[in-house]
Order: sequence, then C-alpha cells, then structure tokens
Amino acid sequence: MLQSVELASTSADVLIMAAAVSDWKPSDVSQQKIKKDG
Repeated sequence: MLQSVELASTSADVLIMAAAVSDWKPSDVSQQKIKKDG
C-alpha cells in the first residue's frame, strides 16, 4: 500500500489521508476508567 501511495502522490500537490476507527486498537484495554495524572 505504501508503494502505491508513493507512486500516486509524486505528481500531487496535496495528500490527504484518513484511517477508519477500527484500524487502530489500544495495546492494553482497561476494565475501569483510568484517572489522569497531573
């Protein structure tokens, strides 16, 4: 995919990218609310 994007974007002035919400998952899921530090 990276190669395709690099190829297509060589002649572009702007590149706008987005990811779907389900593309990213946290590595550690908490079962309760995590309080802020600071």
